[in-house]
Amino acid sequence: MHVGRELPHDLTSVRAARVWLDGVLAAEGLEGDACDVCLLLLDELVANAVTHGGSDVRVAADVGEPIRIEVTNRGTAGTVAPIPYERGRPAEHFGLHLVHGLSSSWGVTRDSGDTVVWFEVPHPGAQAKAGLVDLARAEREEADTPLPARGRDDTSD
Repeated sequence: MHVGRELPHDLTSVRAARVWLDGVLAAEGLEGDACDVCLLLLDELVANAVTHGGSDVRVAADVGEPIRIEVTNRGTAGTVAPIPYERGRPAEHFGLHLVHGLSSSWGVTRDSGDTVVWFEVPHPGAQAKAGLVDLARAEREEADTPLPARGRDDTSD
């Protein structure tokens, strides 16, 4: 499912985006850590777009495997990259460190005057399915492995 929403160039859009995405994820029956990560990272990207961009913001979500979230604003100026930490420097520009550290992938696209910052997070249903596949594979491999013979070791006499 791919959905999107336009938001004004205002810091109130951070909360509005979070409430919107929470509803989208809930409508898909999703909850848990992956959803929390999506909400946190969306907060960071919308705050960046409002703070550093000069236009309204568009948020979009593709709830597939993986879950992909995009934040778009007009303008292609500036660098979109984590800024290395320096002791004594004001605590700012750390949001992209969170995006980098908590997402499975992320990036920036600049096209036709727009900047799109996106991230992906594994779909929790796919994680659970992968876990079941791994469990089934491990059980199969265990069944195929011969058990050691029981009894006394005849070579020790």
